[in-house]
Amino acid sequence: MELPQPQSTSTPLLMRVLAFLLVAIGGVLSMTSCYAIAKMFGLGTLWQALALIVGAIIGAVGMGIIAYLTIQSMAEWPEAKKKRASKASVTEDRLLQSSNLHKSTDQQ
Repeated sequence: MELPQPQSTSTPLLMRVLAFLLVAIGGVLSMTSCYAIAKMFGLGTLWQALALIVGAIIGAVGMGIIAYLTIQSMAEWPEAKKKRASKASVTEDRLLQSSNLHKSTDQQ
C-alpha cells in the first residue's frame, strides 16, 4: 500500500512577489479613494489623514485575503487534477466492462 506524499508548502518566489505587489497596490488604491471621499465631503485634515490610514489597511487586508486564497487554490490544483484523472479512468474502465458484458450476452 502506497502512502500519500505530503504536499509541498513552499510557493514559488514569483507568486509570493506578485502577491506582495498586489497587496501593496490594493492598499494604495483604497487609500487614495478613501482620501478622495474624505476631501470631497470637505472633512478636516485630521479626518483626511485618518481616511488615508483606514483606507490603506482595509485595501491591503482585502487584497491579502484574496492573494492567500489564490495561492492556496493554486497549490491544490495538481492534486485535484490527479483525482479527476483517476476518477475518469475508473469510469472509463467500468464503461468498457459494461459494454463488453453487453456484447457477450448479445452474442450468446
